[in-house]
Amino acid sequence: MSVVEIVLVVLLDIIIIKGVKIVWPRYDRRHHRRIRFFIILQTVAAIFVIVFYSQLRNYSYDYRTVTLSFYLIGAVIAIYVPKAILALSLAADGIFKWRREKKYRFRKLHRKPSRHLSIWVGTLLAAGFFALSVWAVFVEQYEYRVYRTSFSFAMLPEKFDGFRIVQISDLHAGSMWGKAHKLQTVVDSINGLHPDMIVFTGDFVNNFADELLPVIPLFSRLTAPAGKIAILGNHDYGGYCKWTTQADSIANLRAIERNIACMGFKLLKNEAITIERDSVNSIALIGVENWGVKKRHPKRADLQKAIASVRHIPFKILLSHDPAFWPRFVTEKTDIRLTLSGHTHGTQMGIKTGEKRFSPVQIFYKYWVGSYRENDQYLYINPGLGVGGFPGRMGMPPEITVIELTKSR
Repeated sequence: MSVVEIVLVVLLDIIIIKGVKIVWPRYDRRHHRRIRFFIILQTVAAIFVIVFYSQLRNYSYDYRTVTLSFYLIGAVIAIYVPKAILALSLAADGIFKWRREKKYRFRKLHRKPSRHLSIWVGTLLAAGFFALSVWAVFVEQYEYRVYRTSFSFAMLPEKFDGFRIVQISDLHAGSMWGKAHKLQTVVDSINGLHPDMIVFTGDFVNNFADELLPVIPLFSRLTAPAGKIAILGNHDYGGYCKWTTQADSIANLRAIERNIACMGFKLLKNEAITIERDSVNSIALIGVENWGVKKRHPKRADLQKAIASVRHIPFKILLSHDPAFWPRFVTEKTDIRLTLSGHTHGTQMGIKTGEKRFSPVQIFYKYWVGSYRENDQYLYINPGLGVGGFPGRMGMPPEITVIELTKSR
């Protein structure tokens, strides 16, 4: 149970109850009692949801229950972030009131302007955020978009000039509970792009193998001549559930791997494959298991083991779920030219202006979405197809990335 979140909820509702009396002082006591009762009901419901979410996220073995907890916590966020905005506007109004009263006393003026402008501005902002939250949950999380980018390399073999890779990531299939049919758009879009290869950079599920059962018939229809390659993400190890025994956890992981195979993906676990055009033109695709900076994230990546069989191939591509792996183990330490990652989701919230993006995730990750370059090595981070935690996307739509490799001359 998260005590901090509960305390914040209670404090915000106390501030809002006080604010109602400030904004509508002429309401009779009956109206104030009704508003106060309604807010107290919200407080109790929010505390229940927070407890429900914190318990079921760790102890439930049914992905549908976990998904329900995501939607409930999403409702709490959609209600209490606007309340936080209102609380800030009330605080600003109090400061402005104090300054105005001080000024009017000094100038001995009799008429004071309205003191609630900041509150009305805060109310509009709060209503706007609530409306965006509803849009994010019911519309934008299903607005799958194709993003095209290219990377140019001098050492790329001639016959791979124009080689196209479609990257998808972070499906979190359990969060699609009852909505898996919407992924038909993704399958049709990818097959319509006619990629040479499809890669999936981890987090097929939230926790459980059963999450993939509705998805298998759809993703098994994806086709690419050079194959469909995948790696595991931190969620795919089932580490966000308190398993009764270690054997149950291992059995769940093995079932996830079998379901991935049923979709036609070759899973790379600290290993590599060679993609050949002929005896001279070939590239290496390396896949490592998850490695994350957070304590709870598995650290199973073994790059040296994965790269051992393809050291002689000049051009290498790496699949690594967590982008934090790139600066720690790849740049200036290997000859891997392109790394493809996922994991961050761009926090499912952001603003894009031209080619620049801004998101709260930048507080935690230096490399969080899109393209990055260090000398002659590149990283691309896909923001994912699905959702985790908050069941929506706000300014950070799900993405199908088309990556074209070109030979620079």
